[in-house]
Amino acid sequence: MVSNAPILTPDSELDEEGLVMKGFTKAMYEALGDYAALEAGNFTDKWMFPMCIDDDLCKKCPPAVIITGEFDDCKTGAF
Repeated sequence: MVSNAPILTPDSELDEEGLVMKGFTKAMYEALGDYAALEAGNFTDKWMFPMCIDDDLCKKCPPAVIITGEFDDCKTGAF
């Protein structure tokens, strides 16, 4: 997970699938470590959510290609 958006989106803005995904995301991060610490930091830990990295740190990183695999084609809204 590179973004903190699934966790920070208010429940009122999510459909049924979004709520399920939010629950899954929370369970995944609880299994990985200290969820309370992530929550206390408003889910801005750049080591857990690379999309939160600031420009200065990003400029110090070596060039990289990041390839992800998503299953969005399995979601009903993707058709």
